[in-house]
Amino acid sequence: MTKTKATLTRIADSSRRDTVSLFDLLAQREARDRTHFFRIEGLRLFVKAMECGAEIQSAIVSASHSDTPAAQRALRYLQDHRIPTTHVSDECLARITQTEDPQGFAAIVRQRWESLADITPSADLCWVACESVRSPGNLGTIIRTGDSVGAGGVILLGKSTDPYAPLTVRASMGSIFAQRFIRSTFQNFATWKQQAGAHLIGTSPQGAYDYREVLYQRPTVLFMGSERKGLWPIHQSLCDELVRIPMAGSADSLNLAVAAGIMLFEIFRQNHPAPADLLRSG
Repeated sequence: MTKTKATLTRIADSSRRDTVSLFDLLAQREARDRTHFFRIEGLRLFVKAMECGAEIQSAIVSASHSDTPAAQRALRYLQDHRIPTTHVSDECLARITQTEDPQGFAAIVRQRWESLADITPSADLCWVACESVRSPGNLGTIIRTGDSVGAGGVILLGKSTDPYAPLTVRASMGSIFAQRFIRSTFQNFATWKQQAGAHLIGTSPQGAYDYREVLYQRPTVLFMGSERKGLWPIHQSLCDELVRIPMAGSADSLNLAVAAGIMLFEIFRQNHPAPADLLRSG
């Protein structure tokens, strides 16, 4: 091996180690907050990132990657956009990922954050504000459900979990790339709510109205509390309407993501009436 070739090999090896090390570190929130990157695992998420125009910083591809049309499309995308790509063994990819079958693809992607000033709430069906949501799975499911009804995104208040945590990203099933994210203090959120004229709907077992009784008109913001405590009195006082979801069994509460899903699809239903040919007469 010539001296030049040996030098290039060392540089390539160093770059590969740096990419794999960074990917590994991004499992930790401290590293994500410091670098403003996050990690994705699996071909499906990679394709979704491509389709949504996410800023892919670098990719990791294993030797026996999937040979499907989607995989070939992903490889062409990497080449056409000149995205740095690190090739690793299947064993290496399995070691650094948490997905059962990443199909040979993983990547480092730049996070996208916006401010409350960037939001025009009337431009979307609704937005979701979450106070101190702790479960990555719940947050990821809310993101996915919000995307499915055409919500604009999620406003995170208090000590909420990171939307770019690996478990949240996986639970979102790719909707992480289609939704917008804002971090805010409650005080700034309250000021923005008044200035934007947003119709703030909170949920509580003590809500004055059944959630089906309320008219949801733009601009609507759905306000969900934490898993254990719900909305505190100070949060409830900011709401224009406080609604309850009726229950008939012995359970005294609903999972946060389930409650958010019920609310989001009621907002969707009211704004997207069923076609006349789907309605049946009694």
